[in-house]
Amino acid sequence: MIRFSRNMAVCVIAFVMHIATSDAQVNFVSNPGFEEISSCPDGPGQLSKAENWSILINGGGGGTPELFHVCCPQPAGCGVPLNSSNCSYQIPKSGSSYAGISVTNNYTTDDWREYVQNKLISKLISGHSYCVKFFASLSDQSLAYITPLGVFIDDGDVYAPPPHGLAAAIPQVYNALQHLSDTIDWMWIEGSFVATGIEEYLTIGNFFTDSASDIVLVGAPSNWFSYYYIDDVSVIDIDLPAFAGNDTYIHPGDSAFIGRQPEIGLNDDCIWSVNGSPIDTIAGMWVKPDSTTTYFLEQTICGNVSYDTVTIY
Repeated sequence: MIRFSRNMAVCVIAFVMHIATSDAQVNFVSNPGFEEISSCPDGPGQLSKAENWSILINGGGGGTPELFHVCCPQPAGCGVPLNSSNCSYQIPKSGSSYAGISVTNNYTTDDWREYVQNKLISKLISGHSYCVKFFASLSDQSLAYITPLGVFIDDGDVYAPPPHGLAAAIPQVYNALQHLSDTIDWMWIEGSFVATGIEEYLTIGNFFTDSASDIVLVGAPSNWFSYYYIDDVSVIDIDLPAFAGNDTYIHPGDSAFIGRQPEIGLNDDCIWSVNGSPIDTIAGMWVKPDSTTTYFLEQTICGNVSYDTVTIY
């Protein structure tokens, strides 16, 4: 913590405020919420319009995943929140968009799969443990759901027979605890792994055969498929310390920023409280205390808990 005397110049206080709000991005995923787009999608199969997202770069596998966005002029193919081609309604976990992938069905060749791939901001560091997290929601029209939706991170060599084959990879992180059957809320999938230093690409999908996917049918349909929306993807170093900001002084009526800049992946991991009472869940925020106040931050990244405090005088 850094504390300053009351008679220091306002310019020094402003400098401290700048330090507190200029932290580097901690999420290694580029465009983690599919918000940055090259142009509006106007139909199905246009994931590539989301910056830094694609199908598999090695061999062209990965199918034809969707980008759903509020700007889409054709709700049937790419609308938000209504996707009429899926007879489905889903609000984004955050922002204005999300992706969509088919993970299995019974009316095409065995083990039909779609994958979405992201080039990370930088390679992961060998020996470091990382927390991988994303959110999924089953489309309303899906008449089947699975368990092992997951993430594989490598150097981009992961391969799946085009156009819709099963990827030859064992995901470092995948859901193994419960069926992914929720069509209303976003389901949180999270896990950790130790990097080897080659990891630069993240791929999301079903990496298991149909027989190992724990498929559950809704009713007794003759034809069925399982389709998931994907949003808010993150890869964060587990050992990232909690950062509440720098202690500082403000004039009565002024505001101060505390914590890190809000960021997908970290926001859900940070709980702020004052005098034992929670006030918000976000990486950082503006506050306007009417008296000297100490803010307590509890940060939990894949079970790794750290704490920090900041006092605004």
